[in-house]
Amino acid sequence: MSYKSLPINAPGRDGQSQLHRAAERGDVAEVQSLLEQGGDIFMTDGDAARPRCLAVENGRSDVIGILDEWRGKLFSHFLTVVEKGDVSAAKVFSENTVLSSTESPMLLTASVKTCRQEEMVAFLLNTYRFPVVALDESAAHLRGNTPTAEPLDAQSQAIECLLLSRILYDSIIEWKLPELKSWTQRVPRFNIDQKWNGKTTLHLVAAYGRIKGVEKARILIELGANTSAENDDGLTAEQLAMCHGRDDVAAVLRGAR
Repeated sequence: MSYKSLPINAPGRDGQSQLHRAAERGDVAEVQSLLEQGGDIFMTDGDAARPRCLAVENGRSDVIGILDEWRGKLFSHFLTVVEKGDVSAAKVFSENTVLSSTESPMLLTASVKTCRQEEMVAFLLNTYRFPVVALDESAAHLRGNTPTAEPLDAQSQAIECLLLSRILYDSIIEWKLPELKSWTQRVPRFNIDQKWNGKTTLHLVAAYGRIKGVEKARILIELGANTSAENDDGLTAEQLAMCHGRDDVAAVLRGAR
C-alpha cells in the first residue's frame, strides 16, 4: 500500500497536502495527528518542497523535531524488516520512503551481515543505487577472515555473486581496460548475464560504452556473455548497439553469434 493513495495525502490546488499546511503554520498537534493517520513526510508540493522544508522556511522548530523523529522511526522499521528478510514489507517501505545517501548503504549492510537472504539482497540491489565501495565492502564481509580458497556456503556464494555482478555493471563504463581485466581475473565469481535495471552488462556497454566499447564488449564475450540475451524491451545487445549508432560494437556482437 502506498501512503500517496491515502485521502489524507490528496494534494490541494497548490499541490500541498494537509501535512504541508500544518507544518507550514507550525501546528504541532495537527502534524502529529496527520503522521499517525499516514501523512506522507516525503510528498512534495508544486514547488517540490516537502513538509519539513516548509517547517524550516517558517522557523517551526517543534515541527521539524517531530518530522525528523518520525523519519527516524520509519527508517528504523525499514531496517528491521530488512534484517528479518521480509521482502514484501521492504517493498512497501521502499515505495513510501526516500532514503539518504547514508541510509541506503545501511540497508545493504544489514541484508548481508544479518539477513543473509539472496532475495532481499537482490531486491535492494535492483531498487537502490549503491556506491561501489559499499558493494565491495559487503562482498568482502561475506568472507571475513575466511581464506579465499575456502568455499563459502551456497547462500553466501549466491549473495557474493550478486554483489560482484552489480559492481561490474556499475563500473564497466568508467573502468579503463586494465582495470576491467584485472578485476575479472581477481574476483572469485560473478554472473556476467545478471540483469540490472532490465539489462545485462553487455547491453550497457552496447548502448553507452563510447570509450573502448568494442574492446570491453570483446572481453565480456570472452568471459561468456550471452550475446542472444534480451533486455526487458526484447532487444539483444547487438540490436541495442545499432539503435545507439554503435555499428562497431554491433559488428563485434554479430561476429560472436
